[in-house]
Amino acid sequence: MAIKEYYNPSSGEQFDSLRGTWKWQTFVAASSYTISEIKLKLFRAAGAGHRQYFVRLFAVDISHKPTGLSLVTMGSFYSDELTTSYAQYSFSDGTLALTETTEYAIVVQTDDEYTTSEWSWYTDGSAGYATGYCGYGNHTGWAVISNDRWFENYETGATVYAEGTKIVTATASASLVASPGKATTPTPTDDEEDIRLTGINQLKKLQWEAPV
Repeated sequence: MAIKEYYNPSSGEQFDSLRGTWKWQTFVAASSYTISEIKLKLFRAAGAGHRQYFVRLFAVDISHKPTGLSLVTMGSFYSDELTTSYAQYSFSDGTLALTETTEYAIVVQTDDEYTTSEWSWYTDGSAGYATGYCGYGNHTGWAVISNDRWFENYETGATVYAEGTKIVTATASASLVASPGKATTPTPTDDEEDIRLTGINQLKKLQWEAPV
């Protein structure tokens, strides 16, 4: 996996007082690629209930707010299963082809409205991510705030194939299938279709037919 867009400060965290609402962070795709993993820095509040939250990607409107239906669900978590201090969580259940210079929103939401404090997404009070916007919302709409949230995006990387005792590594777009063809300097010179295998008394031998 290769990291692409990210904002992952190690200090400057501002307490996320909007823990019960839906939360989001936007980014602009630096290139056209297929996103296959998102990492977020999260923790749970004391007394968190067993409620499922989904990590999704959305398109954004001209105000940099999520709009329309979810483009993909990258994964989910239950609020009471998070740690009680910030930790990184990986979500890689889905993939989406992103377009260079297009803005997208990472949204964490429930499928129903729920406003009780349960969890927090690491939020930087300095708003240090220059190419993104941060906010919160619910079923009725979205609001932008002057902060940025911790995230890392990863693209589909090298694929490893086992071949006997060997390990062959290739990029996702590479082809490991060789194209059959005629030898470049056959000896004797002849067309490959003139070589045939003929069965005689259930035995096989190589029969050469000279070209006409």
